[in-house]
Amino acid sequence: MPQVSVILPNYNGGKYIARTIESVLKQTYEDLELIVIDDASIDHSREIISSYKDPRIIVKYNKINRHIAYTCNEGLKLASGQYIARIDSDDYWDETKLEKQVEFMNQHPDIGACFTRVHLIDEEGINADKRFPALSGLYNLQQNRSQKEWIHFFLFVGNCLCHTSVLIRSSALDKVGRKYSLAYVPAEDYELWTRLVTEYPIHILEEPLVYCRWGSGESKVSSMKNEGLTAFENVQMLVREKYLNTVSDARLREYFSDEFILKDAKSPEELSIERALLLMKCTERSTGKIGFLGWERLAVILEDGRNLSLLEEKYRYSLPDLYRQYRIKNFWDFEAQNEVNKLQDEKKEADQTIEGQNQALLDKQEKLSNMEERLENMKKQLENTEKQLEDAKKQLGNVSEELEKYSNSRICRMIRKHMK
Repeated sequence: MPQVSVILPNYNGGKYIARTIESVLKQTYEDLELIVIDDASIDHSREIISSYKDPRIIVKYNKINRHIAYTCNEGLKLASGQYIARIDSDDYWDETKLEKQVEFMNQHPDIGACFTRVHLIDEEGINADKRFPALSGLYNLQQNRSQKEWIHFFLFVGNCLCHTSVLIRSSALDKVGRKYSLAYVPAEDYELWTRLVTEYPIHILEEPLVYCRWGSGESKVSSMKNEGLTAFENVQMLVREKYLNTVSDARLREYFSDEFILKDAKSPEELSIERALLLMKCTERSTGKIGFLGWERLAVILEDGRNLSLLEEKYRYSLPDLYRQYRIKNFWDFEAQNEVNKLQDEKKEADQTIEGQNQALLDKQEKLSNMEERLENMKKQLENTEKQLEDAKKQLGNVSEELEKYSNSRICRMIRKHMK
């Protein structure tokens, strides 16, 4: 019996699947089986898969295309290893990936699963970490956390773990449910992580040991159109609802009591209200802000009239508070959000233009004010000059009078002298 079972689902992955298979078969850790499940591909995948004769390979061909979750579950049914790994048909691994993960898991028997850091590559196999910095940061900058911290991250933020990097302890998978939920594609891995981390710690190895191709493959978010991205947000919200509906009261108090409105909530009615309010709080912090499911749960709670008094008295939550929520969007629409973002960008650009124009107007007003001040100063200077000229004119007149008097006086003296 092999130690590691590697599940490789494929649908029309003929362009890259050879590189994927070879990266598994060339692992330095050789005690493995590779389970390839082809989901009714219509390209040349089947010819490539069947060309490999390594006895460690197990192949199954689905007759009907049923997508990623069903296909992975078919692989899990065949898996016999102590550990389960997953790889997509357009990704590939560093040759030491399994060796390093198995060593870590053997040394830490309490850990339910470990992941690795990731290098993004484009369709030509060229490093794309800098082309997709947000995604690279999502996979590579998240810190390891406690179980409580992880479940808070998953519910209040979302997923940040690369599916194709995982190595899961088979016994842990058996405990939390050895299957992907068919209802939650394209977030089937996210739903599994919420189940897993509730019962087991998980860990991310710091070394990038996976090359994740971004831009192709049915399991890649990057390959989705707007409709798919809309589905991704909505399905993540459905996963949150399922989790908060099914997690035990004991786990709910253990992981979320610090988020409770009523910190000492214990009764079934109080905990049911806390679940609804937590679901609404998830929507406030997540990308989608999808509130419908929390309101729906409150509506069920209010079917029992006694709960209205409980909501009003202990939670300070009234019927008008609930009714106001109905006026807010409830399901995520990527196209609508794109339009909102576009309008917000346009408004921001317009605001910046107006701000620039206002500043230019203020600058012109300041210049005009300075010119008016200068003109006023010049007017005052002119008035002072005119006054000075007037004073000089008067002084000149006085001098002229004095000169005239002096001249007249001298002439008179000369006449008198002559007459004598």
